[in-house]
Amino acid sequence: MDPILEQMMGMDANRTAIYRYADGQVSKEDFEYARVIDQVLFDEKIGYIATLGPTWNMVHDPRFVKLENTFVIERKARFGGNATVGVSIITEDGMGGGNNDLERYSDILGEGRNMLKAVRTAGLDPQKFQNNPDAIWLMIRQESPNWFRQNNTANKEATRLFDMCSIGLVGLIDDYAEVPLANEWVDGESGELLTPATTNDPDVLGVNLEVDQLDKALSARTQLRLLAMRVLNELGLVRKLKGEEGRLTDFERDDLLRIIYQSEWPEGKPKLMMDLLAFIANATNRPFEERQREQLMRASEKSKEMVAQLKAGTLQQINRETDGIAPEFAKEDTTRMLDDIMHDPLKRHLFPIYTQAEKAKQTELVELLAPIFATPDYVLSDDHFWEVMTKVKKLTAPLPVQKKDEQFHSKESPYRS
Repeated sequence: MDPILEQMMGMDANRTAIYRYADGQVSKEDFEYARVIDQVLFDEKIGYIATLGPTWNMVHDPRFVKLENTFVIERKARFGGNATVGVSIITEDGMGGGNNDLERYSDILGEGRNMLKAVRTAGLDPQKFQNNPDAIWLMIRQESPNWFRQNNTANKEATRLFDMCSIGLVGLIDDYAEVPLANEWVDGESGELLTPATTNDPDVLGVNLEVDQLDKALSARTQLRLLAMRVLNELGLVRKLKGEEGRLTDFERDDLLRIIYQSEWPEGKPKLMMDLLAFIANATNRPFEERQREQLMRASEKSKEMVAQLKAGTLQQINRETDGIAPEFAKEDTTRMLDDIMHDPLKRHLFPIYTQAEKAKQTELVELLAPIFATPDYVLSDDHFWEVMTKVKKLTAPLPVQKKDEQFHSKESPYRS
């Protein structure tokens, strides 16, 4: 993939992932599938970002990517291959990642909040804490004494936390994520609330809702970015850029995704190209550092306002004890549907047909396919799939063209009409 596109979409700085780029043109089916992911991620009321609240602003800060990279451990492969720990291979269809990602985000948020509290209690400045290595070691030893061996050396957890604090972990949490909006424990596979019985069940992957949503949000955004790179490559956008026009902030990359996935593909290619060029020209008419600084400042202010409301109780956290849980778990049907489509190739094949039928108001086709996507945990067997596809073909088959017999006569013929 073109290195300019990699930089534009932010795929060049994160060491925790190896991206497998797909080749070829972007099909209408792939694009429609991505539009669903776009909705689940960005919807203002029920999207992943809406659930994360102030915490999402954190991911746009360059410190966040640096913190992620501290979880990568490079090891020599004694028998060949890649022995590096903490790196996932991610493809356009969302395959890749794993529980290591959950652990990474859990440590960033959990250790970050704990250290922020300790730093404030000690009367230190969270924004300057990263510049004082002695204070960092003292605080780690105070908060996690078990992370030091009998000979007084730090283990890998203490060393990683030191590296994270030196990068600016405490300042990052102070700026964006002091208090979570989503604060509940759920089953990492089903998304359901943990009960007293499932909390201690070793077979249940219990995960904090905020961590789960952050992992899903970043995974969804990566999928959108990977397909967007193919879209931009197919449009030939890079050839139209000059100088610094390919350098976007992380906020601007999200805006670029919205433009792409709110367009019509492939019919709207010319308009999409014009919209993208206009957006990039407008976004990059000032120096990158200046734009990024202003955007991060506004994001921090917005996050702190929400944190203040959460502390005051004027904004309720999303948990089982408040009404805030209702919007989140009303959304779960949507997210479960997305998960089903992502992991079931039969449903993935049918979904673009369903969305197009809804747009075209093809009532019979919508009624045929709606139960598959409206019913949670709908099981679509191979036999049922082919049965549905047979009906789909009948409903979408073009009408036979009626031909009438024609007779051809010369200009002089009296039978010529």
